[in-house]
Formats: sequence, C-alpha cells, structure tokens
Amino acid sequence: KPAEGRTVEVTFEDESGKISLPNVDSQTLVAVFEQWEIPQTDAEKLADALLNWMKPNYAAQGTFTPDYDQATLPYAPPGRSLRSFDELAAIDVVKDTFYGEDGRPNELWRRFTQTFSLLNYRQPNINSARPDVLAALGSFDESQTQHLSDYINGTGTYALKGPEYFRSVAETAAVIGQGNQGVFGAQISALRIHITVHEGRALYRLNAVVTIPGQQ
Repeated sequence: KPAEGRTVEVTFEDESGKISLPNVDSQTLVAVFEQWEIPQTDAEKLADALLNWMKPNYAAQGTFTPDYDQATLPYAPPGRSLRSFDELAAIDVVKDTFYGEDGRPNELWRRFTQTFSLLNYRQPNINSARPDVLAALGSFDESQTQHLSDYINGTGTYALKGPEYFRSVAETAAVIGQGNQGVFGAQISALRIHITVHEGRALYRLNAVVTIPGQQ
C-alpha cells in the first residue's frame, strides 16, 4: 500500500500490437511508409537505409548509398536491430525524414515509434494492432479497421454486446470479412507495464516488459 501522500498508477500496454522491428522486411517497411503518404521512391530509400543499419551485409534494393565513413567522426552500421529509437538520428536518410531542422524528433518519428517495437516476437496481436499496422500488414481498409475497433471496444454496432477479443485470427473473418489475417496472431507476446508514483510534484516512473519465454 502506498505511503501517505503518495498515489500509484498502473497501466498496461500490449507492445505486441506493434510490428516487431527485429523481424521486419523491406516490403513491410515500404508499405507502412506509403501508408503515411511518403512517395514510393522515398519509402524504398528509407527502408533500405533502416535495413542497411540493422542487417549485416544488406544489399540495398534501390539507390541508397550510405556515407558514414565520410562523417566528421567516421562510423559503420552495427548490423543488428535498433536498441533504442535514438539510433534513428544516426541513420542516413532516416535522420533527415524523422527529425526537424532543430534536430528534434518530428511527427513521423513519433508515428514510427508508435508503429514499431524494438522487441523480438513473431506476429503482431490483432486484438491491439494499431490502424497503421492493420492497414500495412493486413491490407484492411478503413471500414474493416473500424469494425475491428468497434468489436474490441464494444462500440458502434457492438455497443450492446460490450468489449470482446479474438481468441484466434480465424474469428476475425466474421467481423471484417477477407483480408491478410495470416500475418497476425491473437495473443499478447510482449506486455508493457507502466507504473507511476506521485508524491507532491515529484514523479517516479517504471516501465517493465513481460514476454513469452524464448522471446526478447
């Protein structure tokens, strides 16, 4: 029990509603960027830049040519997935797209961090997938995405039924019809727990992630 003068808030976030960045491929990245209305050529260059940073010996699909060795302090891509979203500021092309002239993250940076997870898991959970994830991976249109949201939140045509969730991806067909459901799962692979302690004007925050054994 919190001591007198302190309050504690606990919230939960299904991290696996995002796309796992360690397992992403060029096609998925391009699909997401095009969903954000980034022109195809630029989307492909962004995807190449990210994968060149994350994958050892990656061969660019387009015209991307890194020049990290020409920097004031030369460096080389690490050849492994991002450990922090702060790394985006070091990636050619990406840094010019995701950061403003003042060097601060812009709206595309925030959208990227809300769509992709640094954690390693096999499939996004369709019960908590973001609209960008549903559109890019599942090729769902706005109507299908809205039907999913209404079913899970117990709103719209499902208001009288109340909130529900899918126990298997096969169950989604009755709600949204056909789509590319096979790329999704229906379980939480990574649950993020947010704990915030308030004491006067002071705040203490703790984030913990619970994952399925065998996954990062």
